[in-house]
Amino acid sequence: TTDDAANSQDTTDDIQTQTMDLDDDTANSQNTIDAANNQDTTDDAANSQDTTDDAANSQDTTDDIQTQTMDLDDDTANSQNTIDAANNQDTTDDAANSQDTTDDAANSQDTTDNATNSQDTTDDAANSQDTTDDATHSQDTTDDAANSQDTTDDSANSQDIIEEESFPSTLEGFGYKFDEDGKLKDIETNGPFKFDVSNSRRYNQQRYEALGEVIEHYIYGLLEQECYLIKVTLPFDFKKREPTSFVFVSDDVETNRNKLMVLIHGSGVVRAGQWARRLIINDSLHSGTQIPYIKRAKEEGYGVIVLNTNYNYDEQKRLIRGSESPEDHIAYVWDNIISELPAKKIFIVAHSYGGAAIANTMNRASDAILKRITAIALTDSVHSLYSFRTRRFPRWWRKVAINWVTSNQKTDTILQIDSDCELRSAGVQKHEETSYGAFEAVFKYFSEKQ
Repeated sequence: TTDDAANSQDTTDDIQTQTMDLDDDTANSQNTIDAANNQDTTDDAANSQDTTDDAANSQDTTDDIQTQTMDLDDDTANSQNTIDAANNQDTTDDAANSQDTTDDAANSQDTTDNATNSQDTTDDAANSQDTTDDATHSQDTTDDAANSQDTTDDSANSQDIIEEESFPSTLEGFGYKFDEDGKLKDIETNGPFKFDVSNSRRYNQQRYEALGEVIEHYIYGLLEQECYLIKVTLPFDFKKREPTSFVFVSDDVETNRNKLMVLIHGSGVVRAGQWARRLIINDSLHSGTQIPYIKRAKEEGYGVIVLNTNYNYDEQKRLIRGSESPEDHIAYVWDNIISELPAKKIFIVAHSYGGAAIANTMNRASDAILKRITAIALTDSVHSLYSFRTRRFPRWWRKVAINWVTSNQKTDTILQIDSDCELRSAGVQKHEETSYGAFEAVFKYFSEKQ
């Protein structure tokens, strides 16, 4: 049936294109054809809210016909998941291409030719009855498959949507808590996080991401309650209802005249205070967050600023002024906060793309700004200086930066000195673990640079 529907696309395209511009007589002819449709079509209309609304409000106009055609297109598009469940890839590709063709046909502006050749249109409409019946039977098949309990993609996706809407907003709601060692544990069994809780991989992933968002806010709370940092809203001059971002700063940044540490995470879903979500959920807060760096820095007399380079737009997908990109965020914080602080020496820790972001930003900085940066600790940074046009910045970068990378060598072992900067072993072999692995080596390096 699906093959019949796919093969009849050319005829259906003619009908849809011509139907848009029929005169009253042709529109009435189409309504007559619609009325002749079998009971299966009526059942489909009863099961589709959009189609029911259109049919109830129908004034036998061309617009109603077009709306019903689009509803049929939507149903056909929805049937693609059922076809996927049947592992019929070729048919799926045809259906996807059919949708593009239908959209193109709906945009056709050949109204004059269609009106002039209305008799041809009537003939086409009459000849397309079989095609309409085929499409109707195809829809019945799709509805049957969608309602089946045979673990098809359609039924799985429907379940995902229901579950996604009911995800909890707290750790306890998910049935988890962080123990005294910072490990995520099941409240009832005290076991570790379990990813696979459903036969649907998509549902498991959505649950994981929803849990990650809850943990994001949990960590914000830890930065304020355990690390005693202050949340600063950006931009400073935000207007009413304007989307905003934020950073965290220690309470002594405006009075600490000695040294300041700036922490920059990598790209992706991580936010302020995080190195790697996977480590937070599957290992511990100690390895996956910036909290150990913050506490150690404060103990050693550093002022601290925690950047939030991935928070570029709000929940409504509106870009945040001054934080449109990681580089924009760093530049805004530097110009409006860091440049105003009294610390004579600035130390930077940047993970993964955070290293690229700080390099791209500082490449445009003045000598006065670069002079204040005493040392940069990179953890498996993905930066590159090859595109930089001047030699001034690369020379300065090599003097202040060390990149601790994945390696099976002992932590802090010098691996090589390349054109960018010195490479040392982080003592771990996974990218996301390098900030945790290089922790002691980073503070040792900073101490030496003072």
